Amino acid sequence: MHLTDFITFCLSSSGATLILVTSEIASPIRRLMDGSAWLGKLINCAQCTGVWVGAVMSFYFGINPIIAAFITSVLSWSIHNFVDAANSIAANLDDKIEEEE
Repeated sequence: MHLTDFITFCLSSSGATLILVTSEIASPIRRLMDGSAWLGKLINCAQCTGVWVGAVMSFYFGINPIIAAFITSVLSWSIHNFVDAANSIAANLDDKIEEEE
């Protein structure tokens, strides 16, 4: 496997995971799965969904499914937490700016 294939796998699998977990496009899917306690938790968790997305996409890219699931899970979880932290910091700074005005 070439490095470009590996980078493509990482970006596409973590992107697909974050689309499923956080996007407005996938909100009907998440609402549909909220009826089941197990599926509702699975589809709303970046780390949990990343395991399954990575395992499925590993067959297309020819990567070991266990390794691919781990990589996607960790990468998706890291990106999701980074974005959440950046949004929290931005909201906090915005509140402080509005208080000073």
